[in-house]
Amino acid sequence: MRKWAAISTIPLCLALFGGSSLVQAGGSWTDFSPMPTARDELATASVNGIVYAIGGYAGNGCTPVGTVEAYDPTTNSWTTKTPMPTPRYGVRAAEVNGIIYAIGGGANCGTIYNIVEAYDPATDTWATKAPMPLGRVANAIGVIGGKIYVAGGDDAGGIPPYVGPVAIYDPSSDTWTLGASMPTPLDVTAGAGVGGLFYVVGGSDGVTCSNCTTMEVYDPGTDSWTTGAPMPTGRGYLSAASAGGLLYTLGGYVEPAGHASTVVESYDPATGTWSEQPSMLHPQSEFSAVVANGVLYAVGGQDNNSGSGVLLNVFEGLNFGAAVISVSPSSIAFGHEPVNHTSKTRQIAVSNTGTSQLHVGALSVIGANARDFAVNNNGCFSAVAPGQSCTISLTFHPSYTGERTGALQVPSDASNGLQSVPLSGTGTGICVRIVLGPHGEKICVGL
Repeated sequence: MRKWAAISTIPLCLALFGGSSLVQAGGSWTDFSPMPTARDELATASVNGIVYAIGGYAGNGCTPVGTVEAYDPTTNSWTTKTPMPTPRYGVRAAEVNGIIYAIGGGANCGTIYNIVEAYDPATDTWATKAPMPLGRVANAIGVIGGKIYVAGGDDAGGIPPYVGPVAIYDPSSDTWTLGASMPTPLDVTAGAGVGGLFYVVGGSDGVTCSNCTTMEVYDPGTDSWTTGAPMPTGRGYLSAASAGGLLYTLGGYVEPAGHASTVVESYDPATGTWSEQPSMLHPQSEFSAVVANGVLYAVGGQDNNSGSGVLLNVFEGLNFGAAVISVSPSSIAFGHEPVNHTSKTRQIAVSNTGTSQLHVGALSVIGANARDFAVNNNGCFSAVAPGQSCTISLTFHPSYTGERTGALQVPSDASNGLQSVPLSGTGTGICVRIVLGPHGEKICVGL
């Protein structure tokens, strides 16, 4: 929750649609492993299927955190990363070419930042970038054509009018430019880039509505704004994301009581219509939404429905489709191999028979004789499209005589989860014990 007092005289906005109805879409929500640090007003972004949760408030008064935690869907687990150098709440994040840019935000119940810091997941390091021309917090953000677009937000402690000009960041040159102003500057708003346009939706205008239905659309090609079809359910402190050519709006505060919501709606630019999507499992406001591997995630936030704001570590996802993994062969018997010799390479085909991209995690071999089996080539390091396959190559190098066993573990984000491929082989040769001390040493020679 914004830590300065809200303007109590703002009238409430209601969604009026003249009897039009929403279309119910498909998909289902699932709870995943909760985020380690409960917080609100955080930012999220995804790189290579990993979700990164950045900054926010964690229940320590007016002091935000720089905490960065990463979720891996292949293991359903979180890890802690290098914290953001400048702790911020109301910060927004976007990914371009594998780098996450944390933009703007605030601290100390009123300080507004124009800071930009870039996180490289490959090295777990942060770098300072050119600051925004105008500081802002709780704004909309989107990516179009490799550039980051920022619109709306607050720069004066919750006092309207809010920030009007759109700011455009080019990561390739580390430069900012200002574009046309929004017709209705919005605070505590959300947005995303869809089909070459930047959509900004919901929030508060500080005058006529605190949970607005407003949607405004920016065209980078003409540096101009137009008014879009209003969102069916007016909301502030909501979140938004794009997937499959649609704009998704999630959660936020709704009328009449200003409580956290589970509402999810999508907008189709091709038809100019809104559709109802399955509701979230938990009421969430002041949270962040992000898409990774065909799943729309809702991360953290606050639930004020009990009368006081409760910080959330909720991590739930709406699956638009699912990857399904299959492996062939289902087991490998390497046969007889001389001790300390390496076998011929055997291959396992990993196929995606589902409807969403498949991401294979880190491979490992477990079992009694795991060290006798090795992955010598992993062709499944990149996403596997539906209907496609990749190949994993293995070898057997027995260290002792007799039957040797192990199992290749193939984790993934597929709906059918971890695949285990039994491995076996027999080491041949002679083992003798050479007594060089009280216990001696066993030496095996392959024949």
